[in-house]
Amino acid sequence: MPRILVVSYYGHAASTRPEAEIYLALKKRGYDITIITHGESEYVTRFRESGIKVLFGHPVERRDVAGTAAIRKELLAQQYDILVLYNSRAISNGVRAAKGIDVKVVVYRGYAGDLRWFDPGNYLKIFNPRVDAIICNNIGVQKHIQANRPGKDITHVVNKGHDLAWYGEVAPMDKTTLGVPADAPMIVCVANAAKFKGVPFLLRAMAEVDQSLNVHLVLCGRRMDTEAHQVLAKATPHPRRILFPGFREDVFNIVAAAELKVLPSIKGESLTKAAIEAMAIGTPVLITDIPGNEELVVHGESGWKVPPQNPKALARGIEHLLGDSSLRQNLANAAKKRLAGPLSHTTTVENMDAFFQGLI
Repeated sequence: MPRILVVSYYGHAASTRPEAEIYLALKKRGYDITIITHGESEYVTRFRESGIKVLFGHPVERRDVAGTAAIRKELLAQQYDILVLYNSRAISNGVRAAKGIDVKVVVYRGYAGDLRWFDPGNYLKIFNPRVDAIICNNIGVQKHIQANRPGKDITHVVNKGHDLAWYGEVAPMDKTTLGVPADAPMIVCVANAAKFKGVPFLLRAMAEVDQSLNVHLVLCGRRMDTEAHQVLAKATPHPRRILFPGFREDVFNIVAAAELKVLPSIKGESLTKAAIEAMAIGTPVLITDIPGNEELVVHGESGWKVPPQNPKALARGIEHLLGDSSLRQNLANAAKKRLAGPLSHTTTVENMDAFFQGLI
């Protein structure tokens, strides 16, 4: 079986679970795995209990002498078949560490954007000639790399799948504790408010939605209550219907209580974890039709898609779905089946196993 060195961050169990569980599963299949990461965490404990060797020394800067040295030291200590690098700091230091060493270098890309052939910085990382293969989390990411990376195509699509068992039964929150009337439809958007998440378009859509529906929008996440967002909220006919609870530990319970989960991103998405979590919980999702989302749902079957950067389309999608409870239930049921099939953790492990075996 392959001997693999993985460099990645596993500090937050919920956000790193789809990736971490891949290596726990591959260990059970007989893989010899070592992981270089940051400090102690839930997954560090589980890795060690499974027999995976864990080292500390993950790079903290893009040019980290100590981090590069830690990776190179381990590569020279054992004959590894594959080096897997999961983030920009791991990649920029890992490709330097592997110089002159007989090991396949694999890098991960989960974001469909910001890679251009004319950017010299990319040739120090993902476009580095030392890279042997690029794992893409979806077809949108793969297409973006293929369109911008010169030379031979070395991309391979392996989704970071989920397991419905990770979520169990999630109890819906009482809407009234958030300030939403018990009989009012509630839609929720969960994100850290980066520009590509498209939250301003969702706020503008709230001005376009049929006001008689009494729709309430809950925006969960850090930096959602920016001044710009507050201005857009106040410009709607009913500003009090837009709520900013911020980062919440009980966000799953909020999503479970919502009639609809909305993801208004304008670019750059992967298989978005927040949308997948809603699908797993049983809340139907409305997303924008952009690269990275194209594999997440089948429109009209397991979710609903509208054009990006289009408040009117978002508003019509919200109205359509809120007006048809049977459709919402059908979408939610089909979404769970999708997560149990092509987007499942089991499928991911099978595909990753085949990828690694083929690489060596």
